[in-house]
Amino acid sequence: GLQPQGGAPLFGFLFGAKYVAGPFTIGAAVEEMWMQGQAQLAGISQYRGRGFVAGASYTVAPGYQVFGEYLWNDQQQSLRNFVANTFGPGNNANNNVKGQGFVIGNVVNF
Repeated sequence: GLQPQGGAPLFGFLFGAKYVAGPFTIGAAVEEMWMQGQAQLAGISQYRGRGFVAGASYTVAPGYQVFGEYLWNDQQQSLRNFVANTFGPGNNANNNVKGQGFVIGNVVNF
């Protein structure tokens, strides 16, 4: 949605890198962003989100790859309870939530 009156502007960045050496590929990316978040908290608090991902793949044969990735993120906004989906004074619980995961798989191209 649009920036609410008195709310914080959106700002973010994303950096990534990839390296390929024969059948091996590795890469990583980081991101961070700030924005208003919950519109009713305009001028009171601001949302911040961060993330990181790193992965690798290997080409076993032409058209067949295996890969693995690790992902991590967190989200934070004062006076906002992300679990109960409530906001305002007294809602400082669960205002910083985190997640992570690991993915493995394969890709077949033909």
